[in-house]
Amino acid sequence: MIIEKLHQPEGRSLRSGDRVGKELWERTWRKGALEGYIGLERYIAINKKLDKLFKRFLVKGDKKILEIGCAKAKHLIYFAREFGYEIYGIDYSESGIEIANENLKIAGIPGTILCEDAFKTSFKSESFNVVYSMGLIEHFENPKGIINVHINLLKKGGKLIITVPNFRNSLYLILSMILRKDKEILETHNLSIMDKEKLKELMLNQELKVLFLDYFGPIDLMLVPVDIKAKPILYLMHLVNQVIGYATFFMPLPRYLCPYLVLIAEKIGTNRS
Repeated sequence: MIIEKLHQPEGRSLRSGDRVGKELWERTWRKGALEGYIGLERYIAINKKLDKLFKRFLVKGDKKILEIGCAKAKHLIYFAREFGYEIYGIDYSESGIEIANENLKIAGIPGTILCEDAFKTSFKSESFNVVYSMGLIEHFENPKGIINVHINLLKKGGKLIITVPNFRNSLYLILSMILRKDKEILETHNLSIMDKEKLKELMLNQELKVLFLDYFGPIDLMLVPVDIKAKPILYLMHLVNQVIGYATFFMPLPRYLCPYLVLIAEKIGTNRS
């Protein structure tokens, strides 16, 4: 396992229009509970559904995959185990990198993790067969720049995966309002891109072929932020959430109930000089 730490500016990231900033992520990962890898993540309902989707479009083999915003690294562990990929990650939160490092160690998975700003990454253009992020681009005022980072690092013929939470006009925003967490969500998330047509629009003229773009479930109530730190209560909440998730696993959910919006695309062009 290779862990590299590069110098980072204090406060907000170099990433233009970042609504969150490094300091907030540092606090989030330092106080987070149940972030460690336990080996049961593959059985989580939403992960089982994503597994089926990914296996429709990705092939196993000797390929390199990069996650942008890789704190925890749990998805990287999945891709290493299920697809045999060589895994790489970028995150500008040192606390997030520490959790990723520990999780890879627990899982016994080798990987290359860089603590650096994605806009200043030391990875070379067109280095990866798959580039993805799960819950990243919605933290930008104008996500086109960070989307271009994904595309620039992707080889021709490679697959781009982007997921964003569905807080726009959904059950999850209403529940957040009831819990008085909506202000936090509105301040740190760009809800305008949590729309299928808007995300499709952002892909235009990007030398991409969209393979899949839709709202995605089952119901995942853990998307709603909570302040509970007691692990027994959190475990109980996760258990209840899985019961609900598997109960709605095969249901055709309306947009209102879908927790995520998922995009999978293929790069059909090369980077322009």
